[in-house]
Amino acid sequence: MAPYLFLGLAETALILSIMRWVFLVPIRGSLVLLFGVMIIYLSALLALGLFISTRAKTQQEAQQQVQMMFLPSIFLSGYLFPLNGMPSSCK
Repeated sequence: MAPYLFLGLAETALILSIMRWVFLVPIRGSLVLLFGVMIIYLSALLALGLFISTRAKTQQEAQQQVQMMFLPSIFLSGYLFPLNGMPSSCK
């Protein structure tokens, strides 16, 4: 998992540098805190992927397990169905 963790942190640093120097978006806040949270977040996602890959016997079974875990979170996050599009009785 360690190479993928370092790769994710390098991607984060690359995106932050492009954001800062190409698009001139100011970075406000602590970069140390951001990278600390990124380490926790990436570690949790990599551990979840490792857990699913050890439990699944085939690639199709692993894909189905991932869909079972992530589809409800996508639906409930507001990404697909924004709060403004809901009827006022559901808000």
